Amino acid sequence: MGLFPGSESATHTVRVKLHESATLPCSERCSESVRWTVSHEPTEILAECNQTSCRSVKEGYQMIHDQYLKGDLSLTITDADLSKRTWYTCQCGSKDVCDVRLQTETLNTTLQVQPHEPLFLKLDVSDPVEVIYNSTGGAGPSSGQICTVDGGSLQCRPDYTQRVSVFSALELRGATPSDGGVYTIVDVRNRDVIRSYTVSVQGDQSENRAAVPVWMMVLGVMWTGLTAVVVVMMVQLRRENHRLRMDGRKNGADTNHHGYRTRNSEMMRIFGKAIVPLSPHRSQSAAPTVRVKLHGSATLPCSENCSGVVRWTVSHKPTEVLAECNQTSCRSVKEGYQMIHDQYLKGDLSLTITDADLSKRGRYTCDCDNIDLSDVDLQIEPLNTSVQITAGESLVMKLDIPDPVEVFYNSRGASGAPRVQICTVNKLLLQCELEYRHRVSLRSYLELRQMSPSDSGLYTVMDLQNNVLHTYTVTVKDDQQSLDRDPTPDPPLWMTILSKFSLCVSLLFLGLALVVVAVQARRNSASLRLEHPHTAPADGAVGVQVEGHHVFCDDRPSILVLTTVPPHTDSLGISTKTKAGLVTEDDPLPF
Repeated sequence: MGLFPGSESATHTVRVKLHESATLPCSERCSESVRWTVSHEPTEILAECNQTSCRSVKEGYQMIHDQYLKGDLSLTITDADLSKRTWYTCQCGSKDVCDVRLQTETLNTTLQVQPHEPLFLKLDVSDPVEVIYNSTGGAGPSSGQICTVDGGSLQCRPDYTQRVSVFSALELRGATPSDGGVYTIVDVRNRDVIRSYTVSVQGDQSENRAAVPVWMMVLGVMWTGLTAVVVVMMVQLRRENHRLRMDGRKNGADTNHHGYRTRNSEMMRIFGKAIVPLSPHRSQSAAPTVRVKLHGSATLPCSENCSGVVRWTVSHKPTEVLAECNQTSCRSVKEGYQMIHDQYLKGDLSLTITDADLSKRGRYTCDCDNIDLSDVDLQIEPLNTSVQITAGESLVMKLDIPDPVEVFYNSRGASGAPRVQICTVNKLLLQCELEYRHRVSLRSYLELRQMSPSDSGLYTVMDLQNNVLHTYTVTVKDDQQSLDRDPTPDPPLWMTILSKFSLCVSLLFLGLALVVVAVQARRNSASLRLEHPHTAPADGAVGVQVEGHHVFCDDRPSILVLTTVPPHTDSLGISTKTKAGLVTEDDPLPF
């Protein structure tokens, strides 16, 4: 025997973090072959060593030959995921020398959800699990086990039965920016698009970036808009002044009796708004297909006069009646389906589905006394979800239905590239393309709907051996807290200073621009008045021509004062040699 006397089978427990490397210890001198197996499957060898070499029989398990020769028979598990939690046995020859239990540390997740939003609890394993709730407040539901899940079977307490469901999701691990694109979930049987995910994967450096506050974005938009408005006003004013100059040189028309141009119509021409009516695009679904949004109400049409019994059924289940009517009354055989008796009497045999969820997709048949009248297909509009994740995180895609589905991928970077099928899912059977096999897994999630603040607390997922797999610390914020608390992280100090400086500069720029526009308008107005020498005088005024300019005086006693000055250019840009001043009898003389 290669086993040294005095040794006996030893038991240990190794506890590691999820997806970390785990070493299962076993120290013993053994000159025979050493094997590691899962304790309850002794025929399935994971790794083995002999005097010549070591080999990994199953990927992810390894032994080191140098250590084996020294009596260290340890097994290394490179990626300790939840499926590897179990007892392992080391054998020397045909005798057990070590039993080691591998455990993974409990996952702890903190979640904040809004009222009425659903809570999603990842079950992590395909084994049967229990979900236990501990309330953090006195107003919450009673603590204790709320649900058990065994594959697709779900059993919950009566107060949770209507709120809880289990669904499967596809998890794509280790996402990179090249994984960005559109993922489409297609129903294999009906070829309907169930949901599409538009995925954007950010680089690692995005984690260190502070989110830009909304007020900073609004400031940027306002600054850009104000700048554009001022520039447009200045350009339009300049063009208008040029046009007025040209018109004034051709004739002195379009002026009032005081010599001022009427500009209202011009301003309306410049700043008037053209309103273009938009005709909404309307699409109609071709009969006999009815297409509605998820959880919307759907009416399946059927018009025919029938004096007998009218029944609606699912086409492939003709014996399962959903609703029916006769000359006396109508009744809903199955909850959520109804017919209206008054409409039935008028020949309108329509069926109303009050909540069109994904399980109600399919073909329905309306019959009168077992004679088929019409078939109607009900389709649900595809769900579109936008997802932003950070490189290295997992992309989780909800499959939504238990029926077989296909998953397609279309890269956003490849213009016009066709979508490529990457996986198919049929219940618990997952098949993926080679490049995705090591990254994709099928997960189950527990969905708890209509969350309220009283649902806050600790949710624990345990296996039937009382091992805690995952704990969720859940806080449901009420509406007032959601309004009072800004989820956006504070920007760094330099960003705040820069934004305030930009605000001051933009306001200063706007003020200066308005002053420039006002001065330019005043200067152009005065210049235009001087450029129209043929303007008619007011009634009773006397005109005197001085240096080629007309000066008009009204009928009040006045003195025309002429002053000779050296040639110069005045503030209006007009070269003059002589200026005229008009002084009434009430004003003092200027000399």
